[in-house]
Amino acid sequence: MKMMMAGLVVVAGMTGWVQGTVSARAAVGDSMATVLNTAPQGLPINADGYFTEGTNSKSTTANEASISNVTTPGVEDTQAVQISNSADTDSWGSIWSKGAYFDLDKNQYLSAWIYASKGSENDGPADGMAIVLQNGGTNAYSGTGEALGTWGMDNTKSKTDIASAVAASAIQNSWALEFDTNVNNYDPASSSTLGNNVWTPGDAGEFDLGANSTVQNGGTTATGMSISGQHIASGYPGDQSYYIPKSQFTSTGMLQFGTYYYYELKHDGLLQQGSTSFIADGAWHHVTLEYTAPTDPTATDAAGSMKYTYNDKNPDTGAATPSSARSATVPINFSEFHFSNSDHEVYWGFTGSTGASSENALVDFEQVPGQVRVNAGATLTKITDKSKDTGTTINSGDTVSGGSTVKLEYDFNWADGDKDWTGVNATLNIPDGIKLTSGTYQRDDDSTATKISDLTESSGKLKVAMGDSGMTLLSGTDATDDKQTSGKIVLYGTVDNSGTTTSSDAKVSQIIGTNALIQATTPQFNIQQSTIGVNIDSETSTLNVNKGDDATVKGTIDLADATTRASDISLAATLGGSDADIKNLTIADDGTASRAFSFTVPASELTTAGNHDLSLKASTGGTDSDPATATITVGDLTFGDVDTTMTFPTTFLTGSSQTLNRDSTAFNLDVADSRTANSPWYLYATAQPMTTDSATDTGQYTLDGALIYTDADNNTSTLSSTNPVLIDSGTASGSSDGTVTTTNAANDWQSDTGIRLRVNSGAVVGSYTGEIDWDLVNAPK
Repeated sequence: MKMMMAGLVVVAGMTGWVQGTVSARAAVGDSMATVLNTAPQGLPINADGYFTEGTNSKSTTANEASISNVTTPGVEDTQAVQISNSADTDSWGSIWSKGAYFDLDKNQYLSAWIYASKGSENDGPADGMAIVLQNGGTNAYSGTGEALGTWGMDNTKSKTDIASAVAASAIQNSWALEFDTNVNNYDPASSSTLGNNVWTPGDAGEFDLGANSTVQNGGTTATGMSISGQHIASGYPGDQSYYIPKSQFTSTGMLQFGTYYYYELKHDGLLQQGSTSFIADGAWHHVTLEYTAPTDPTATDAAGSMKYTYNDKNPDTGAATPSSARSATVPINFSEFHFSNSDHEVYWGFTGSTGASSENALVDFEQVPGQVRVNAGATLTKITDKSKDTGTTINSGDTVSGGSTVKLEYDFNWADGDKDWTGVNATLNIPDGIKLTSGTYQRDDDSTATKISDLTESSGKLKVAMGDSGMTLLSGTDATDDKQTSGKIVLYGTVDNSGTTTSSDAKVSQIIGTNALIQATTPQFNIQQSTIGVNIDSETSTLNVNKGDDATVKGTIDLADATTRASDISLAATLGGSDADIKNLTIADDGTASRAFSFTVPASELTTAGNHDLSLKASTGGTDSDPATATITVGDLTFGDVDTTMTFPTTFLTGSSQTLNRDSTAFNLDVADSRTANSPWYLYATAQPMTTDSATDTGQYTLDGALIYTDADNNTSTLSSTNPVLIDSGTASGSSDGTVTTTNAANDWQSDTGIRLRVNSGAVVGSYTGEIDWDLVNAPK
């Protein structure tokens, strides 16, 4: 039995994971500095002043809890909460959320790493720590030893049952999840000398006796379980029913003669692993708490549920470890908090202690209640059609051919919580055997992605700074569009075909904000060296050319045998499924394993506007590569909607020259352009002389006059059959992807501008018609 003087409360959300670049194990008696040098990536928890050190009116010693900077190489902007220090015995500590941030009416999430050393120079380990939800304040602490700062104190000599007094000494109106590193199972009935029981009443140390625990196995709950070693369990510290009264006779002296009471503690949702060091083993262990709020928080029997999971992440890699994870789900009864109104917000934090023995105990946070819950995922795709950015998803255990083009996509989003996810950047663990070629990042509501200018990796890690202050993903309350709550990083690369790399393990990356972080994991895959492979450069995988122009395609041919001669390599192309005639093919003959190539698809193969799917295969020694694909988009310059009739009003001949305006000011003269941006166009007009509709007795008349064109500056030109008049000009304003943009060349014509009719003094009476020839060209005449 150990008499402990310690009660520590540490706070900060728990739910998360750690990056796999740290050495996550310290040794017995390691100094606090050594422990902080092994901590995983976490949050800068003191940056926003989220926590405050607790007070303890029951003790005259200082609070042991403190916030320290993590010094692990490769881990940045991380602080851990020290709950106890192995150098100090009989210590207490607590740290709480500054406000009642844990709202039981809403779902909550906590992700963290906890650490407890195997022991210290003072023996140990002892005693442990607890996560506590309580409806009180920051002056909440019960006592040391087996109480862990949250349970009641069983240190009173009494010959009557005082369970109510023990419960009254606990943190009131609370729920606690203990991480108990010292088993308190002293059995008063076994303490005898020369046949006399010499148990000393009031020496607390019996909480872990008896078969008072519940254990979940799948959907089944077993009761009457005993505690065998270090353990995790939960309950309501202020509830008298959690203290099971027992009594034992003692004859230690005249002042202590008779039957006295002691108390065993009820443990809900017990997690343990025999007599092994389940918690205090000098390693970091991951803990996740998932709280689900009740559908009706106003009901008199309202209860949420709390699922806590232990050892669900690998401390060295950050990968999920479902085979070693242990979890339990327990109810969170609102009645236990004795709320005085409809607000169901509580404080939360950690408590812990040391006694005659001690330990180092710390917490490193990833996500905390009352802030933001976030999600992330990673996918790896073998690109089979670059032009459409589509391909085959690579799953765990799949084999990928060397030389393949792959896409890494990291998607992340705000999922729940009261705050925006701020300052989001990334440290990406790039899979082995992938050479990055390009990358972008964007919030999903951004119109365009931002190019990642530096793809330099350090020890396989790529740091992506998403803006000067990182990306901000808005909360559901602040967002006006769901796309404002999510973002992505997209990387492209080529799989190594040298044969040096044959596989890649699953790689865990970190998406890190100032108030939450999360991991995304790419799958394990194998690499099979290809005899030959072909890749089309990203710059030419989507080509846009104008009708009448050739298309130039460039890329690389990857060879298993670098001595292969260029003359022994062939390229075959199909366009729209039919064999294509390619010209000007060049393949580098430089003795390397990656050979640059270039060729042109002649304009004669690209006679229609729109998309043309190009498929390319390389061959050598009777072996064909996987196909590489591209899309060639042909743009064209044509007329769109053009009115076929233009009329002028009937007029009286006066013997003088006169100019007639059109009957209608509006006229459709649309230019439809799908060519590459900034390609010029020019619209000209010519006209034949106007004549009467039919021959008269004296013959067919030709109008003494002509069509004229008056521009916006009142410059007038006469239309004839031999002198083209420039009507309008412009440039393609589309996105160079074949999209048609339309310009009405007559859009700005007024009643006295545009095409008009000049009638000279020699005109004779008649009804005249004529034709205008519109000529749309890409170069001036």
